[in-house]
Amino acid sequence: MQFHNDYWNSMDRKAADNMNVSPSYVGISAPPMEDQVQALKGKIWTGVSNVELGFMGQKKGSMGQKSTTPGMYGKEEREAIRHMAKINEINLTTHASPNVQGFAGLTQEGFKEEAAEDSVIEVKRAIDFAADTAGGGAVVVHAGEFPTNFGGYEKFEKYPDEDKKAPVYLADERTGQMMAIKSDTQIPVPKGGYDNPERNEDGTIVWEEKTFDKFKEEALEKGEDPGRYFYDSFMRKELDSHEGEEKRFAGNALEAEEQYENVRRVAESVKEQAKINPEQAKYSAIKYAEQFGTAPKPGSNEYGDFLEEPIKYLDKSVGRVKDQVDYYQELSRSYGARAFETQKKIEHIKPIEEVGLQRSAENIARLGIYAYDKEKKMDLPKPLYVAPENVFPEGGYSAHPSELRNLIVKSRDRMTDKLVKDRNMSEGEAKNIAGDHIKATFDIGHANTWRKYFDGDEKQFNKWLMEEVDGLVKDGIIGHVHISDNFGYYDEHVTPGEGNAPIQEFMEKLKESGHDEPVIVEPAHQDYRAWTGFMRNMGSPVYRVEGGSWTDIEGGYFGQTRAPSYVVGSYAPDYGAQEDQRDWILWSRIPLE
Repeated sequence: MQFHNDYWNSMDRKAADNMNVSPSYVGISAPPMEDQVQALKGKIWTGVSNVELGFMGQKKGSMGQKSTTPGMYGKEEREAIRHMAKINEINLTTHASPNVQGFAGLTQEGFKEEAAEDSVIEVKRAIDFAADTAGGGAVVVHAGEFPTNFGGYEKFEKYPDEDKKAPVYLADERTGQMMAIKSDTQIPVPKGGYDNPERNEDGTIVWEEKTFDKFKEEALEKGEDPGRYFYDSFMRKELDSHEGEEKRFAGNALEAEEQYENVRRVAESVKEQAKINPEQAKYSAIKYAEQFGTAPKPGSNEYGDFLEEPIKYLDKSVGRVKDQVDYYQELSRSYGARAFETQKKIEHIKPIEEVGLQRSAENIARLGIYAYDKEKKMDLPKPLYVAPENVFPEGGYSAHPSELRNLIVKSRDRMTDKLVKDRNMSEGEAKNIAGDHIKATFDIGHANTWRKYFDGDEKQFNKWLMEEVDGLVKDGIIGHVHISDNFGYYDEHVTPGEGNAPIQEFMEKLKESGHDEPVIVEPAHQDYRAWTGFMRNMGSPVYRVEGGSWTDIEGGYFGQTRAPSYVVGSYAPDYGAQEDQRDWILWSRIPLE
């Protein structure tokens, strides 16, 4: 195919030209579960100019299990990929495993540094691979950071009355522990507040129940974060309980200490008396032991010993009271520690976005610096950058366009700070470097799955989405682009233009913004037909050398109107199938290619 011209003539519609739809601009992703060397060969035969290589596995890979990783490709294979791309004038980008999702380190227990580092390591492997094969470009990674609610976004609702029922997500900034409190949880609070509560005639406090809506209203009036304000009230009863028990047992300990001193003095007095008048001392010891409750019952086997040595039992009274003192003090300390820890939790609890976003930005900034250093060290021909991708709404924070923006901006800011402090760069230089090495990947298909939660018609949704895209491209947030389609429910990857994602409007926005990096079509089962279908559906007038429109190019093969006698590699329909499932095979079973 002749990609050096745009194939337009006076008889063609200019709609696709307005979208910059051409084979030199639109590429395709290779199947990530296959050998990427062979997959690249297949895409070259397809006739594309841009290919995205990717992986499915993490840590140790397995080709047999289709769990591919960057580490499975040695120096020779990487060199082969690089040479194939160069000779065929193919621009490569890289996609880290989709099983790596997020940089905050979210686990079932909360945010963990170990989990975050696992993601960082996997992306570093992809960066190394991109440097060796693609010579730079985007390194895409899914960025689902932590759970969020849709209630904060106008016209979106995950389920009826979500804003009244959805959990309020919070996290401890020290430990990373995450917690969720349902918005409809009824929390008892003193009427009039804790500082000046209303009281009944008998002096007891008047209590009332509140839900998150009421706490949110009060918090906004006071200029406080609603989530923290809600949590403070939620934990107040626990804090009050611990503090109350601490005081109660501390009081018991003081009483026991007084009793201990009294019993100890009595015991010492009786012992001194025994030196002068043993019989009188024995009598006193019996009376005091009975008074203090350590004397055995009359008639018991032990009672005879008691009458013979009552002072020994008086000493037991001293020991028993001392044990009580220790017991009450231990309980008081225990509840005091619980109260202290609860108070610290209240002080350090923050909205999950504040805690998680800080952790994500830190790790993305580290990767941005890693990519920058790799690019400089290897003198790569194009910028090598980390490209966090918006996931679908259920995937967590970064799915919404405003969340993706926050993630990129915060990560760039953090990378700028690190370069200024650690590399002694000027703020302007550091900011430019951060902007070049951290950019978003925007997937229009993922964004379209917000449609099922939108309160409005198709036209209104498309208008909202294009307004969001317009802001992202104008502000330089988007660097890399994925094209896929669906019907607004789930990420099905139908042929672009055959679902209801506003792809045509999206491509026009990219053209208007001056976006010049290739966009990547992500196919599903249809493989290369997703790419050709996209070109057809967008009205691209690509032709064979001798003529013929794009609408029938899928039926030809290198300018021939008849089917070829054979095809090779992944271009073949039964490529990758077992021998007994292939349409035809040589008697020697040697592949024809």
